[in-house]
Amino acid sequence: MSIQVAPEIEADIQERVERGPYPDADAVIKEALRALDARERKETLRALIQEGLDEAARGELIEMDDDFWPSIMREADEEDRLGTPIPDHVKP
Repeated sequence: MSIQVAPEIEADIQERVERGPYPDADAVIKEALRALDARERKETLRALIQEGLDEAARGELIEMDDDFWPSIMREADEEDRLGTPIPDHVKP
């Protein structure tokens, strides 16, 4: 793949290669993509947390009794058996 970037972005990338720990432009771009992934993951987690807070404010809570974790484990086992993909926000 070949990409074309504006001259100021190219200059910024080159400057980072010259002064920093990046061996080449690919390493700079790879780091930038990692940062974007981290930011997107953080935004997703914030939205999910807000969703949970909103549900709690509406009284939509689940009792964490003795059946709670076995129920979660059964559900996870069933999703694994069915090949249901694990959402990114659940992965470590």
